[in-house]
Amino acid sequence: MLPIIHVRERELSRALGTLNASDVAVLVKLLVLADAGTGVVHIRSDDLATELAMNPSFIERALERLGEKEFLEELVSEGDVLFIELGSLLVRRGAAPSNIPLEKLI
Repeated sequence: MLPIIHVRERELSRALGTLNASDVAVLVKLLVLADAGTGVVHIRSDDLATELAMNPSFIERALERLGEKEFLEELVSEGDVLFIELGSLLVRRGAAPSNIPLEKLI
């Protein structure tokens, strides 16, 4: 069964308009792997490269570009394990999309 991924339309448009195709592929893979509640991905960099059939050094550069363009909130590596937190593109489970006005309950 394929996962259902909720993304913000404006951020998706920005990604498609500013990233090259390979960077979009890395971003989409991270969206698929991310925990729906936290937006966090834990993966070995070599595993990510293998799953995407890309060179590990390219994955590193793609992650740097995604961070620079604020599609990633946090990118930490410990050895060969990556800890990645996705930015506002991913709507976390239970979070309201940014285009829905929220009013305080009285």
